[in-house]
Amino acid sequence: MDVLSSALPFRLPFGYAKRHGVLVERRESQWHLYFKGAPTPLVLSEIRRVLGTGYVPEKIEEAAFENKLTELYQRDSSEAQQLMQDLGADDDFFAWQKSCRRAKTC
Repeated sequence: MDVLSSALPFRLPFGYAKRHGVLVERRESQWHLYFKGAPTPLVLSEIRRVLGTGYVPEKIEEAAFENKLTELYQRDSSEAQQLMQDLGADDDFFAWQKSCRRAKTC
């Protein structure tokens, strides 16, 4: 299954994106590759392999890259926070996890 057929949002691992200066985002049914500097051919081909399709390359300045990096990965953090809140404000996640393991339901 390629990332196009997945209903979940796709993000490159944060460390990979930061180290190689590349980000991907799906907009209007197309993948956009944001990059700073000059990504190596190996990085570009690996991104194409992972996406399973082509992308629209967009070179951006360092400051714009850092802003986009924060925007894309902060969204994931917000989603994780919302998931924890959805478990219930009074619920202790670790207690839930422990009881779940005891019951062998997770």
